[in-house]
Amino acid sequence: MARSKAQLALQSVRHQRARGVRFNWLLVDGGYGKEPWRLRALDGDGEVFIADVHPSRIRDQHIYLENPKPQIPERSFRRGRQPKRLVAQIALVRVDEWVAAQPDTAWQRVTLRDSTKGSCESKRFIGANGSGMAKSLRHTTGIWYA
Repeated sequence: MARSKAQLALQSVRHQRARGVRFNWLLVDGGYGKEPWRLRALDGDGEVFIADVHPSRIRDQHIYLENPKPQIPERSFRRGRQPKRLVAQIALVRVDEWVAAQPDTAWQRVTLRDSTKGSCESKRFIGANGSGMAKSLRHTTGIWYA
């Protein structure tokens, strides 16, 4: 059975955890971060991660700021098919709009790791309560992946 690169990467993370390999968090580049199902799977596995969103896709990436509480809607007409798909009860927010709405003081530059080309740096969202990005982008504090 052929698997996508994102499926293989998720399988690799799960395999390493099953073997007892310890790591604090995962860094997911834009090639893997563009797959919402993968982010939900990592989150569901309890992994702490930072996912890059390519600038060319930032307008396409959406999040929910509250639990969307998806439900199958009531049938609106007597005729026609019964609805089967879950529908979110709140509106999506584009990532670029959410980022632009955050004050400069809510961001902190951090070094993620050293690399052959120097240090790999990123900005992390620390928010008003000082929690790090990994926590702020988890279900426990209010952002859900679309």
